[in-house]
Amino acid sequence: MTGALVVVAACAWPFYETSTYVKDDRAVARVEGCSKGRSRSCQVTWRTEDGRSGTASLPKGSPGEEVEVRLTPRGGVRLVGDHFFLVSFVFPVATLAAIGGIAVGMRRIGGRARRLAEQLLAAEGGTTLRIQGDVVTRKDGRPVLRSGWSERPSGHRPAELPERRALKEDARPTRAPRADREFMTVADSAGTPVFVVRRRGGDGRAADLCLLAPDGSARAVLHRPSGDLPGGDVVDATGRPAGALVAESLSSFWAFGIRNEHGKRVGALARRGRRDWVLHLEDGSPEILHHVGLAAALNVSWVQNMQ
Repeated sequence: MTGALVVVAACAWPFYETSTYVKDDRAVARVEGCSKGRSRSCQVTWRTEDGRSGTASLPKGSPGEEVEVRLTPRGGVRLVGDHFFLVSFVFPVATLAAIGGIAVGMRRIGGRARRLAEQLLAAEGGTTLRIQGDVVTRKDGRPVLRSGWSERPSGHRPAELPERRALKEDARPTRAPRADREFMTVADSAGTPVFVVRRRGGDGRAADLCLLAPDGSARAVLHRPSGDLPGGDVVDATGRPAGALVAESLSSFWAFGIRNEHGKRVGALARRGRRDWVLHLEDGSPEILHHVGLAAALNVSWVQNMQ
């Protein structure tokens, strides 16, 4: 909403100027006199063919000179031949066209992800879960898991986790996660912890997601290549490949295929709404991929809550 108001405000004056030339209400103005100094202006008296008259000012002119002008909607005048209106017209049109193009593109990208999410919800067999904010439910809406910030598990030893993968973005300074925003526990409906997620390596979605057992021991790491995408490679606690979350296509970065350690697609994760994701995995898929998919979707909601 704020962005729309800014665009409207930025385009209001150019559209106002352009309306002067679209209306094309002309008159003849006589320059009565000009002031001197840095803010030079000339006072003119104008008259139209139908007898209307008035006074206004122009930025230039010579006393006694008569010039053809256009009348503005608020009683001012603009010299005929002043092509500022071209800039006034091009700027709002180009701005609105760019914004419209981005909006259409984002809608199409979101539409692909939503269609995949609906397909996942309709899929038979396997396990299908919805991640809505910090709550995980089944297709019928029954809650099964809930996430929340937590303290560092007493048995957690960071040295057990594979090292953070070196990325281009690591060359830029990054803030470490806040102490109270580093660990998140995912618990069942009875409040029993199922797994813990540690966000490592940066403040925001660029952080690696480290999966821990409730006692803090290492289980896996999702190495994420981009700060804007939940996908990435999954390695186990020893650093061996355990799977991956791979974008379904270059034109849909809110839909991911889930692959096992052999590269076989065993499920998918797709965004259905701003804080609504759908996760589906085939029967027999490794439990760690279930948890990785949940952590990737939950992390987006966690970051949105921090902004």
